[in-house]
Order: sequence, then C-alpha cells, then structure tokens
Amino acid sequence: MGVLSGIRVIDISQVWAVPGAAMYLADQGAEVIKVEPPWGDEARRLLTQSPLKMKDGSEIPRHFLPLNRNKKSIAVDITKKEGKEIVYKLVERGDVFLHNMRPEAIKRLGFDYETLSSINPRLIYLDFSPYGKKGPFKDKPAYDRLVQAISGVHGRRFLPDGTPLSAGVWIADCSTPILIAYGIALALLERERTGRGQKVETSLLAGAVSMQSMELVRVESEEKSPPRSLADQAVYSPYRCADGKYIIPIIVKDC
Repeated sequence: MGVLSGIRVIDISQVWAVPGAAMYLADQGAEVIKVEPPWGDEARRLLTQSPLKMKDGSEIPRHFLPLNRNKKSIAVDITKKEGKEIVYKLVERGDVFLHNMRPEAIKRLGFDYETLSSINPRLIYLDFSPYGKKGPFKDKPAYDRLVQAISGVHGRRFLPDGTPLSAGVWIADCSTPILIAYGIALALLERERTGRGQKVETSLLAGAVSMQSMELVRVESEEKSPPRSLADQAVYSPYRCADGKYIIPIIVKDC
C-alpha cells in the first residue's frame, strides 16, 4: 500500500521519459496499466546492451526492466477501432492518462485531451511534448542528446579541441519523469478540492533546462558571462594522486 493506492494510471507512452514518470507513480502504489502495441514498446529493441536473462529463459532489455517495474501490461493495437475502444473503457475508470506522442498523432488517434476529458471529466491528462507547444521545434522528434544540445547542456563542457561534451547521464530523460510525477501529484491533490481533472503540460526541454537553473541566472548589469560549469573550474575538479587514486577538492567560498 502506497500513498497513491487506488489511483489508476493508463500509460500508452514508450521508451524513457514518460514511462519513467509512470514508474515513479507505480512505486508509490498507483495501479499503472501499460498499453503496448502488439509488437511491444520500442524500448524493448533500442540500444545494444546485452539483455538480462531471466530464470524462465526469457530475455529483457536492461533499461526496460527498471523503467517498467510494478506495472501491469496489455498488448493493444490502438490504431484499430477495437483497440481505441479498449483505451476508452480504461479511461472511463481511470484517474491519469499518460502519452508521449506528437500533437497531430495523438489527435489523429482520438486520444487528445478534449476527447478523453469528455469521457471522464475527473481525468488527469499529461500533455507531453519534446520541446514545448511553441517555437520552431514544436513538431520535431527528440532524443536526450538532442535536447542536451538545444537546452545548452552541451555548451558547458568542452574537449581541448573545442568539441562540446554531453553530460555523463541522460539529463533530460532522467529529470523529466520527476517533473511529470510531481505535476500529476499536484493535479490529483487539486482534484480532491475541486472534483475536476485537468491537463498537465511539460517537455523534455523543460526537464533539461530545469537542471541548469542556477547556471542560467543572469542580471542586466553583468558584463561577463558566468562560468560554463563548476566542473571546468580548478576548485571543483578531480585530480589524480601519486597512488593512482583521485581527490576532488570542493572550494565554494573565499577564506
């Protein structure tokens, strides 16, 4: 039993960011029903790491297993009429609907906010997009490394020849699920007060930018740009010692 026990989540998303949010909700007791196409979530086939071999002889991709823990799963072709009807029935009795399709695709399927909220006015609906609803990239697909470049993460560290470096982890894909779960939790709390559902919006770009909130602070009177990253500074970097181990000095103020 968790704090979200009794909350039913319908999740038709694939790959990483939004399934990651569903994972956090499931960890807290929500009943997450993962709706996969008959051929499976794309995450079952992405990347080239060797799969985990289970006791029954089956194999599961390493990154797919943790992202989809504590979930139920059904295979449904949502492009077919019969598949759409199954999703509509789930929505009737659901609390949260998650997707990560582009706007034109989700509307074409008949799973846009206006349609689903008319079926269930108490529904909390995630309206997710790669780069947000406005701007030149609003209809373009995205992957973590692309979002790191556009958000400025790649502009914080460089190789000696000037080649930009991405972060060592998937900044956008790992931070955005936390933002989504946070937004869903707030919307559920608001529903307790009003009795009405609502749409929750965020994007991969928002997740990547939020991880740089301190570095992006500027004021008009500044003449120089702030340092790209603490990792580029001598007072906040690792140094190799004579015994082959490393030491990291952390100096955050003048003595």
